[in-house]
Amino acid sequence: MVKCLRPRRRKRKRTMMIAEMREMGKRTKEKTLTIWRTTTMKNLERKTRRTKNRAEERGRVRFLHTLCARQRGKGNRKSSLTTRKDKKKTSISRKKKKKKKKQTGIKIVVSEREQIEDVLEDFMRELKEIEYDSDEEGITKTVLFVISPTCEFVNDFDSFLDFANVIDDAALQNGDYRGESVLDQLDLRGKVQVVAFHPDFVFAGEKLGDPGAFTNKSPYPLLHILREKDVTEAVRSHPDVKSIPKANVERMREIGNERLKKMLDGLRSL
Repeated sequence: MVKCLRPRRRKRKRTMMIAEMREMGKRTKEKTLTIWRTTTMKNLERKTRRTKNRAEERGRVRFLHTLCARQRGKGNRKSSLTTRKDKKKTSISRKKKKKKKKQTGIKIVVSEREQIEDVLEDFMRELKEIEYDSDEEGITKTVLFVISPTCEFVNDFDSFLDFANVIDDAALQNGDYRGESVLDQLDLRGKVQVVAFHPDFVFAGEKLGDPGAFTNKSPYPLLHILREKDVTEAVRSHPDVKSIPKANVERMREIGNERLKKMLDGLRSL
């Protein structure tokens, strides 16, 4: 009897193939783990950057409020020092005093500070110098407070709005700082109005590129200080005050974006 010999399977080759497949599986796992780790690290870095930026913004806003409180405290200290000044009136009266020339009508102030805290100090100084209840001739009735582009904080429109809200908004950041705006700290609520202007001004709910936004655009970021007394007199003298904003927006739309941009760039180049 002749036996039919079957070909032997090469066990060694099969084991080698299995080992190679396992190694390939390990490598793919390692690659996927490294990719996952890098993506998670990148996402964590982005989140930390965002949280740091938000924390810095909140810290700046809180610092502004504390600075407002300090400025108010300084005013109270000055009132306590009046007794010492009264004693020296006799010696000061002998000396010739230089009379300050009061500016008439509109006063333009340019703040060239780089830090937003210093800009706030300049603005508060201007608020304190205005005579809100006086009817004398030759006094400053309105102030245009221009902020230089050297202050990078206000170049961004959203940051500028935050700064304007710190000055003239009674409820900031979901009510956390209610009643702690600059006007409230200085007891000027109802005596003054502050209107914001910016090169990138956009009204809420309006489309980008609408010419009507040019009613509140300016060559540089600025805050317009108005006495409440003068505003009420102007409202009483005008027959239809509510129609003024609509008429201004319609006029801007008639002129168009191109002409308005050229006019704004021309003012900036002066």
